[in-house]
Amino acid sequence: MAIETIDGVGQLIELDRAIADPPDAAPIAKISALDLDDLARSLREKRSLIEINCALSGKPDLSSEDPHRLALATSMAASEAPFAERDRIKINGDRSVVTARLLRKVPARGSDTGPRGGWTGMALLRNEFPKQRRFTPIRGLLSRAGDSILTLKPCFMMSPLSLAKFAKPGLLEFDIVVVDEASQMKPEEALGALLRAKQIVVVGDANQLPPRISSIVLPIA
Repeated sequence: MAIETIDGVGQLIELDRAIADPPDAAPIAKISALDLDDLARSLREKRSLIEINCALSGKPDLSSEDPHRLALATSMAASEAPFAERDRIKINGDRSVVTARLLRKVPARGSDTGPRGGWTGMALLRNEFPKQRRFTPIRGLLSRAGDSILTLKPCFMMSPLSLAKFAKPGLLEFDIVVVDEASQMKPEEALGALLRAKQIVVVGDANQLPPRISSIVLPIA
C-alpha cells in the first residue's frame, strides 16, 4: 500500500508512532493487510520530506505542526516527487550523451618526425608517459599537444593565474568557463580565462566566507 492512500494526517502520525514504538499488537492489527516494511519505509521518506520543508521554512517540528499545514506539506512533497524523478532522469541522460560524444573524439596523432623536441600531439604524449625524469614543461606540453590533451581531458580545473601561466594566449579555447566563489575573484584576474570561453558561468554571492573581494566603484570624471 502506497503512503498516498492513507486517509488523513492523523492516521499518518498514528501509524508512524505505532511502527516506531508499538505498545502492543493492537495498532498493528489495524493495518493487517499492509506490508509493514514498505509502509515503514514510505513513512520515513514522507516524514523526512515534511521535516525538511519545516526546517527550511522555520516551522516547528512535525510533532507540533498544525494538521492543516502538515497536510499541505505532505501534498506538496508528493507533488514534487515526480518532478524530482524526471530531473534525475534528465541529468543521467545528459551525462550519457556528453560521455558518448567525448568518447567518439579521437586525439590528434601529431608529428613524430625529426628531433623529439619538435614532436606534437599524441606522438609527444606517448613519449612523455613512460618518462621518470626530464619531463617536458607543462607550458610546452600544452603548446605542442594542447588539442590532444583537451580531447583526452576536456575539463580543466585551475585558477585563471595558472591558466595564464601554463597556456599561451590564444592557444586553448573552452566551450564553457565556470568561475566559482566569484566574490573571491577580481574581474581583472579572471579576464584571461573568460576570453578563452564560448560561454561563461559566474557563481557566487555576498555571503561567502572571507576573504572576499569588495566591489570597487570608480567615480565618473
